[in-house]
Amino acid sequence: MIRLEPLTLTNWEQAIDLSVEEDQQAFLPSNLISIAQSKFEPDSEVMGIYKDQRLVGMLILAKWSGVYWITRLMIDRFEQGNGYGSKAIELAVKLVFDKRNVKEVRTTVAKGNTQAEYVFVKNGFEHMGRLDDHEVVLHRVYKSRYN
Repeated sequence: MIRLEPLTLTNWEQAIDLSVEEDQQAFLPSNLISIAQSKFEPDSEVMGIYKDQRLVGMLILAKWSGVYWITRLMIDRFEQGNGYGSKAIELAVKLVFDKRNVKEVRTTVAKGNTQAEYVFVKNGFEHMGRLDDHEVVLHRVYKSRYN
């Protein structure tokens, strides 16, 4: 079972020990940098991605101008390929739609990070365009079964 749990004083050090494959490191900062950045960004929620009792990744949600963004998503290099990223995206989207009563979630993906782009698109995100020369913006809009 995959679940999201807030990072706390008891698990943040485990999170900074996680890392991505070497060829993915250019696309996102380390978890230590991501956690530090989140402390200076209001309305950021840093969550561990757990498979049962094992921390397998990290996700950060941030709210800017009424829109929730998945600003970080990483799965440890030893845990990739098991669908944990997809499940974490689904849990984050459900959290935003159900608990935060917001009808859109956005993310950015670094240009060239085709693996991350594929995972988000596979999970219902659609392209909105480019943020700049380095990032693509994707979003997922709430759709009820009646839309």
